[in-house]
Amino acid sequence: MLIVSNLSMLSFSNHFVQKYFSAQVQEDISKITDLGAEIIDKNMQHNENIVSELSKSPILSNDIYSEDRVKFYEERAKKLDFTCFFVSYLKRNAKILLSNSDTLQIFDEEFFKKSSFGELFTSKITAIK
Repeated sequence: MLIVSNLSMLSFSNHFVQKYFSAQVQEDISKITDLGAEIIDKNMQHNENIVSELSKSPILSNDIYSEDRVKFYEERAKKLDFTCFFVSYLKRNAKILLSNSDTLQIFDEEFFKKSSFGELFTSKITAIK
């Protein structure tokens, strides 16, 4: 009888411990996920703020393509670990702000359509291999 009682207690405590730890792991995973999402959101907001400020630079107010403009944005892209910046015009192609670069066809791109209406648009995060 004592053995059956001890086995019952052991089985009950084992079940209780598993249930408790499972709930704790679920809670911890949820908190870690929320913290990770918060960090990513802050980084994206920071990048959007940087791009917004750089877009207001007086060097962009002149519609003439210049080496100074290219150098300015090429240096900022390198410093910020961005691939590049480009400038676009409503009725023309975009110009990549890198030395020896070409124009881009962007009229059908989602970011161009949204920005044409004054919306801030950030594309999905992609990895460059």
